[in-house]
Amino acid sequence: MTDKTSTSSLAPGLIAAAITFLVYLPALWGGFVNWDDPRYVYENGLIHSIDLAFIKTIFTTIQVSNWHPLTMFSYAIDYALWGLNPFGYHLENNILHAVNTFLAGLLAARLVEARGRSGSFAFIAALTTALLFGLHPMHVESVAWVSERKDVLSGLFFILSLLAYLRYHKNRSLTAYALTFVLFILALMSKPMVVTLPAVLLIIDAYPLKRFSKEGYGKIILEKIPFFAASLFIAVITVVAQEGSGALRSLDTDPMGLRVLTAFRGFIFYLVKLVFPSGLAPYYPHPLEQSITNYQYWGSIAVFIAITIGAVYAFKKKKAAFPAVWAFFIVTLLPVIGIIQVGRQAAADRYIYIPAIALFVLAGAGLALLVEKKKTALYPVIAALAAVSVVFSFLTIKQAGIWKDSVTLWSHEIEVYPMTVPMAYNSRGQAFHAAGELEKAVEDYSASITLNPFDPFPYNNRALVFEALGRTGLAIEDYTKAISLDTAFFNAYNNRGIALGQTGRFSEAVEDFTAALRINPASSSAYLNRGFALMSMEKLQEALNDFTRADSLSPGSPVVRYNLGLAYLKLGDTQKAQGFFREAASGGVEEARQYLQ
Repeated sequence: MTDKTSTSSLAPGLIAAAITFLVYLPALWGGFVNWDDPRYVYENGLIHSIDLAFIKTIFTTIQVSNWHPLTMFSYAIDYALWGLNPFGYHLENNILHAVNTFLAGLLAARLVEARGRSGSFAFIAALTTALLFGLHPMHVESVAWVSERKDVLSGLFFILSLLAYLRYHKNRSLTAYALTFVLFILALMSKPMVVTLPAVLLIIDAYPLKRFSKEGYGKIILEKIPFFAASLFIAVITVVAQEGSGALRSLDTDPMGLRVLTAFRGFIFYLVKLVFPSGLAPYYPHPLEQSITNYQYWGSIAVFIAITIGAVYAFKKKKAAFPAVWAFFIVTLLPVIGIIQVGRQAAADRYIYIPAIALFVLAGAGLALLVEKKKTALYPVIAALAAVSVVFSFLTIKQAGIWKDSVTLWSHEIEVYPMTVPMAYNSRGQAFHAAGELEKAVEDYSASITLNPFDPFPYNNRALVFEALGRTGLAIEDYTKAISLDTAFFNAYNNRGIALGQTGRFSEAVEDFTAALRINPASSSAYLNRGFALMSMEKLQEALNDFTRADSLSPGSPVVRYNLGLAYLKLGDTQKAQGFFREAASGGVEEARQYLQ
């Protein structure tokens, strides 16, 4: 392999990266959506400052059910640069994906070069891989959704780690080996799904490097021990984090037999969507009939077995490219294929971001081999690649458009899966509520309840809208239903207490706020609300105690200071009341000014 060959292999990735960035330009003007973006960004006060406390927090605590400090750090950088302007967050995602597109092309070139192929062969393989990776519409979710920063960030370090490993194989430099490991750690700090990288390195050792036949197993396995140790450590942390957050599904909810069926279906589902990317959606529900008699399950098992038999046959015939690609695809999907079920979805486009790389490399190498064997195929191959790129670009631009706001996102989900996904109606209802379209919000919450009458959240959300519409009685009924479904639902107790207070039922309101505080003793709002109810019942000292507690939990809150002023005024301590009213007025509570002398 010459230096000239190595340098020329950069061009295909650069071409594809530029095209990819241009195709994703419309996504820059998208907004945030109400699916995870609040927790990651626009309601996350943690990212508002980069200091030692922030660094300690992101490295020592679980954020949004995962340990991914590098991802959280990237959001903090965005906030420092852009505040809460979504443009900047989308721009970083776009840049990262364009860089990954370049690196995917470079990786393809390096892999085929490892098998002694260079020149036009490497160029075609790299260009095909990069274009498919950059423009495939299944990658839109990872790029256009701000919360999936972890995909493009972990993908960056994952591919860089593979490239560093190929460099290590070439020169056996300890620096390259150490760099491979460091980049792997950075990938793990971006998204735990990349725990499979050590297994991928072994696959690459088998093909295209063919190290096992040359060097034996001992040294190669020994090299990977630090990698597997890091993977095991992060895997344990992730499972504990997911279980602690309630995201990990139990075997009672999803039996192991169903999980195995889901896994087989998932492998083939992703293959089909990669070849025919139609009907893409942010959330894929499980089939209604969840048993082996459903063709989606037994059919997937049959196809999976057939492909695996083909891979084994190819391996025996010493044609190891396809078996290596199939192994890469299976291994990298294993953490999210459904055996360990996180969330309720059957599949997700974001999960294919890394696993698809091997399939794209195979496609690129296949086209390059076709041209090598038949020179007249060059122009048809170029025409076909251009046509696929145009089609994928169109589909990608269209798919990116569904992420522009929450209403558009969930309307698309409902269009693809009408009256199937309760969460979609609940989430669109929240978007309508935020936009002030209250009647539409009620319709969507009602649809969500119809589809899943055992979910307490749409009842609570619909109750909030009923209150805004002045239908307090209906609101109280919905809060009560939500509490009956989840007796530890803090918001439902707190919200029902507010509604009861609005109807003058203060003693019942106090009971609800007290129940809310048993669930969350650190809630300043529940103390504030209970204090207001107690003050309305003329239990002034008890009210003062609650306002004082609320003030200790939310120091300097103007609303709390205003209510402290009211309590002291009713207790006859005018001097203290005046002090609190002045603080409240300076904090923007205009009602406090009428009490100032």
